[in-house]
Amino acid sequence: MFVLVGFAKAQRWGTRFVDIFIKASDVNGLNHGEDIRIAGIVAGQVGTMHLDDQGEVKVTLKIEENKAHLIGPSSKASLAKEGLIGEPYLVITADPRPREQAQEIRGRTIGYDEPIHFDALLKELASSQQLLNLTLRNTNALTAADGSISTAFDSTRRLAESLQKEVTAAAPVVRESIASVAKDVHAVSQSTEAVEQDTRSFIQENPTFGC
Repeated sequence: MFVLVGFAKAQRWGTRFVDIFIKASDVNGLNHGEDIRIAGIVAGQVGTMHLDDQGEVKVTLKIEENKAHLIGPSSKASLAKEGLIGEPYLVITADPRPREQAQEIRGRTIGYDEPIHFDALLKELASSQQLLNLTLRNTNALTAADGSISTAFDSTRRLAESLQKEVTAAAPVVRESIASVAKDVHAVSQSTEAVEQDTRSFIQENPTFGC
């Protein structure tokens, strides 16, 4: 007899309910018969779940009739848990209305904040860390290349200056030949400087280049 009475209380026999709904793309952690709480007080239980043709799950929430007026259009449901490893339950935020309007919520669908899946979050974090490491390696490579360009620029500039001095001191016949070479080297020097400036600008404007 006592077992039967306990079972009846657990199943809320004799309690009148107002059915409302939530829709979710993933109902992991949400189970039939779980408590529904409003402001920490049990106000109903999770009912049936139905997977529709769009891959969404429609969940019936059975709300005790005498507490249905506490739920309104702005109410939202979310999954919670007793401590870190306790039993899960559903929480609904209150949106109180006059008691005579309690039945207006019947058959309505309220919002549902789906829980964060920490395994997926950890995988995303690991992927982001790998991407960051790759970006840093690429940045270092570009920095090294930028240093090489600077060295090349300095070398060609020094060569152009040296050839210019030789032109001044050389005989007229040789001077024309050296002047031509010096002109070419100077052009290379200017081109190298332009590439260096473009590379520096590119690195500054695209800090994540190569990721």
